[in-house]
Amino acid sequence: MRQGGPAQCGTPERALGITLLGGITRGTHHPSAARHEWPWRLLILDRDGADPKWILATVASPADVQPADPGDLFTGAQQAGDWVRGLLGRPHATLTPMTWAHVWRIDEHPS
Repeated sequence: MRQGGPAQCGTPERALGITLLGGITRGTHHPSAARHEWPWRLLILDRDGADPKWILATVASPADVQPADPGDLFTGAQQAGDWVRGLLGRPHATLTPMTWAHVWRIDEHPS
């Protein structure tokens, strides 16, 4: 996943006025959470070879964003799964990796 900074000129995300998502990891304690209005809208490109698609998703509240440790993805994924199951009240939910996905946060920029 590309991170940080504005999208490059001439790309579809630039034409849509989208800022690339980079390292949202701290929920309400992360500086980006305080700077942005809720809900957040995300554009996800799932590059699955069998079923590629664009997905528009909504992050409803700061409680939907949790800290992450990119250096410990295995334990982090287990903890994230527990958090998701608890938040959704679905004890049997599983996480399916989207290893080829790219994600952008959609920001509005005044003209």
